[in-house]
Amino acid sequence: MKGLYVFLGVVAVIGTASFLIYIKVKKKIQAFSREVFGTESIIQGLSQAQEEYDNIPYSISSGNSMTIRNITKDFPDMHVSVLEGMVKKFLTSYFNSLESLKESEEIKKMSTGTVMESIRSEIKDLKDSGKRRRIDNIKFHGIAISGYKKTLEYATAYYQVALEYTENKKIQCQYEVHCTYIFQDLDIETFAIRCSHCGGPLDTTSMTCEYCGTRHVRNIEKVWRISNYQRKK
Repeated sequence: MKGLYVFLGVVAVIGTASFLIYIKVKKKIQAFSREVFGTESIIQGLSQAQEEYDNIPYSISSGNSMTIRNITKDFPDMHVSVLEGMVKKFLTSYFNSLESLKESEEIKKMSTGTVMESIRSEIKDLKDSGKRRRIDNIKFHGIAISGYKKTLEYATAYYQVALEYTENKKIQCQYEVHCTYIFQDLDIETFAIRCSHCGGPLDTTSMTCEYCGTRHVRNIEKVWRISNYQRKK
């Protein structure tokens, strides 16, 4: 009987010591969590930190003054706000297409054939996988021209866009979108000029098709098209 009392006493001592150690460790963890995260629980603190991180938009880099000056020189009547609106409209319609699994008529009007093929491929992949995406609360944080390239036939402004949307949780992302200014009679899939009679490629310096002899007058009306898009982050 005496041995049982001794055993119970030892168990009680160990239990008390363990409880005191637990309380001490818990207090230290809580103190650490309060100091680092401002919360009583590390798990709660980490969750809060992740939520705060999800609310931080990606930064974007705009082109230098020379880039902006070159664009302004080439397109003195260009309204930057119009192009920015076009980029935002494209991305919004793009996300809507991924959600609905249908091609957007708005995107068709503003994009090249290459861009449309890329979007069709993404939609097909989603259909084949059986996945459905629900994308809500699209919000743009920033948009800026990050680069510029000009050739004899077209000029391209490179846009960086920072935005967020909700898909199960809030997601921050960054896209690069190319806006290309092209002649109306260019084949917007290849940026080549083609004969309206035989379809052969035309030399930009000649008014006559070398394949069928048809004479051409260039349609100098130019239009903007979304020529490429890519998620960077």
